[in-house]
Amino acid sequence: MLVYGRGIPVPGFFAPTTPAATNPTLKDGAAVNITTNGEAVSIDPLTIQEYLVSLGIDPRRVAVELNLEILPKAQYETTQLKDGDTLEIVHFVGGGAARA
Repeated sequence: MLVYGRGIPVPGFFAPTTPAATNPTLKDGAAVNITTNGEAVSIDPLTIQEYLVSLGIDPRRVAVELNLEILPKAQYETTQLKDGDTLEIVHFVGGGAARA
C-alpha cells in the first residue's frame, strides 16, 4: 500500500502558489482554495471526480478523505469542492514478497 499523505506530492499534482486572479489554470479568476495532502492550492470550482481527473488520478484507484471523513466513491461525482476544504488522497498499490 502506498499512501500519499501530508507533504508527500501526488504524481502529476500541480500546486499553484500565485493568487487566483493571476493563476493561468483558473477560469475568470474564480478560485476555490483547498488543501490537498497538506498543500494549499487554488483551483477552479470542481467536483471531487473532476479534481482527481485533472490531477491525472484514476478515481477508481484512490480513497479520498474530505474534511476528516472518508468520502464514498459514489459521491465523487456529486460532491463539489468548497473554499476551505481539506483533502487527503490515498492511493493503494498492490505488491509484496512472493511466497516460497
